[in-house]
Amino acid sequence: MIDVTSYRGANIINMGNECYYGLRNVLRSKLLRKDTKCTIYKALIRQMVLYGCESWILKKTDNEKHSISERKILKKIYGPTSFNGVWRIKYDDDLHSLYKEPSIVKIIKIARLKWLGHTARMEDNVPCMKITFSQPEGSRKERSPILRWLE
Repeated sequence: MIDVTSYRGANIINMGNECYYGLRNVLRSKLLRKDTKCTIYKALIRQMVLYGCESWILKKTDNEKHSISERKILKKIYGPTSFNGVWRIKYDDDLHSLYKEPSIVKIIKIARLKWLGHTARMEDNVPCMKITFSQPEGSRKERSPILRWLE
């Protein structure tokens, strides 16, 4: 069983890759329509990657890894294209125009904003509210600052 309760950078992406490689024969199949393959991606692979995304602290590298992973899967779903008799892999702009859904990074940001609105309406004595909006007391060792959820 895969443990998705703790986010450790690329581990979530690795779990999405495991799910993708388990379904790659289905996503390559000529028997299924592209919209069916997209539904499979949204229902299985993307949900595996998005589990618990409300509480993640994302860096730019994490956003890039999520985007790369999503584009890899969409390129497999939509396949190559022929341009002047030469076959090539679809460009990212072509994928976004075909897919017509928000990217996985936008979905993560929207989920985090929903969670922020949910916690902002809580009472002041709820631990989640205290952790999210309070300023930590004391001092820390000198090193690069750790990102907080609000940042």
